Amino acid sequence: LVLNISYLVVDTVIALVIAILVNEIRKRKFAKLTQSAMLFPHFLSWVIIAYVLYAFLSSEYGLLNKMLTGVGMEAVNWYNNASYWPVILVIINIWKGLGYNMTIFLAGLQGVPGELYEAATIDGATARQKFMKITVPMIAPTTYFVTLMALIGSLQVFDQVWIMTQGGPVDATKTVAMYLYQYGFQFYKMGYACAAAYVLF
Repeated sequence: LVLNISYLVVDTVIALVIAILVNEIRKRKFAKLTQSAMLFPHFLSWVIIAYVLYAFLSSEYGLLNKMLTGVGMEAVNWYNNASYWPVILVIINIWKGLGYNMTIFLAGLQGVPGELYEAATIDGATARQKFMKITVPMIAPTTYFVTLMALIGSLQVFDQVWIMTQGGPVDATKTVAMYLYQYGFQFYKMGYACAAAYVLF
């Protein structure tokens, strides 16, 4: 639950900040390319991401351990350490979903009438006042939508965890959806699975 909340807050804030930056440079030469590059991870399959992550974090020949041993540090067994994986999964989920949320925020920002900012400038409003008094209220429906979709997505996390860790190590990455699947279709305890489905619903 803590990781879900942290994912929601961090993902929403970072997406909004990047959307504001992209919105500021939208008339410059590489604005569209930047926006496309940010959106690209959203279209990647979790299977591809899992294999790349394994190549990066493998304790035997992973790139990260090669870098650590290259500077004189000890290699880390990333896949068997329960304290690392929840954070790794949050970071990977943010990286994959950031472009989508940024695009939604960008659409909301571009829907704010420019006349409001012009009037605020004439009245002597600072950039902070413009953001708090104009931008935030005007994109409130967009923020609600992004937050709600991120909440739904965080409760339905299954495929990335199943491919990468299968709930391990020591159930550190087990989600409600995985609990439901395991108890319903692996352990055949349908009562537990139905209870989990009810809570998830």
